Order: sequence, then structure tokens, then C-alpha cells
Amino acid sequence: MAHNSPFDDSIPRDPSRGDSDANESLHESHWHDDAPKKRVNDAPRCGHCGYDRTDLQANDICPECSKVQESPRCTFCGYELSGLQVTQCCPECGKPIWDSNINPPTSGLSIASMVLGIVSLMSCIFYGIPALVLGPLAIVFGEIANRQHKKGTRGGNTKGFALTGRICGWIGFAAGGTVVGLLVWAIFIA
Repeated sequence: MAHNSPFDDSIPRDPSRGDSDANESLHESHWHDDAPKKRVNDAPRCGHCGYDRTDLQANDICPECSKVQESPRCTFCGYELSGLQVTQCCPECGKPIWDSNINPPTSGLSIASMVLGIVSLMSCIFYGIPALVLGPLAIVFGEIANRQHKKGTRGGNTKGFALTGRICGWIGFAAGGTVVGLLVWAIFIA
């Protein structure tokens, strides 16, 4: 079964480690051939070969396997998070890993705003009355979603969906009002 976590905890282990260490991550313990035979805790390791990357920068090439480090890092403090679960907190700064590395989801209000705005445009053919209700709803939902995006509580496509919803809502409301106005003029004045 595939592991769908954004952080892959299945770091290749050193072949010299015994079977009793098979379930330990490289953050917990690792014996490196070039290093003295002591237990190293919480040392940043290469995600490919397990080399001790303490003296290397995040994008430096590993001298052991010649690969660029691609392990996840905490967005608040930069601590290397390989070997940690997404539900844990960063050992360096204490902030939840889930909050620091996962973008906030798209706002449902922005999606509702976009859908209502598009439907308000299309509903003008029904004498414009649905557009007079759906257009303002799209505008309000889009504005709320835009504020959520500015606060940082919602991410993804929130800004684009909210903008589309507000534009379509205004156009649908104006077109619906025009159609209703023309119908009232045609019925009562003409």
C-alpha cells in the first residue's frame, strides 16, 4: 500500500545495521562507517545514503552518494524533518509539522462564489430574477474568501476562485438587473 504522507519516513538504512534496528529512523540512531562508533541522535542525515550532513547546507551535494539533499524542512526554523511523523512537532522550534509544511486548503467559500457567479451569468435567460439573488451571494462569498486568503488561513486557488466569483457575480447581477428592468419596462410602460 502506498504511503500518502507528504514526508516519506522510509529512509534507506545502512546495510551494516542489524535487523533489530530495522524500524528505527535515521534520526534515532545511525552508525556511519567513517564516523566513530558512537550513537548520534538528531543529526541531519542524507535521505539517500544516511551520511551525516551536520556540516553541510540544505542544498549541498552529499559527498557520499553525490545527490542533493531533498529532505523536508520546517518552514519556521529550517530543521530537517526526515524521520518525523507529520503529526509530531518540530524538535527545534516546537511548532506542529503539519502547520509548518502544508499549505492551507482552498476555501470552500471561494469555490461557492465562483459557482454562484457563473450560474448567475447563465440564469439571466430565466428573466434575470435568479441572477439578482445569486450575483450578490457570489460577491459576498468571494469577498469573505478573499479576506481568508489575505489572513493566510486559506491557500491554494482561493484568490483566483474568489476573484472569478466576484467578477461573474457583478456581471450576472448587472445583466439580471438589466433584463428585469427591460421586462418591467416592456410590460408596464410600453
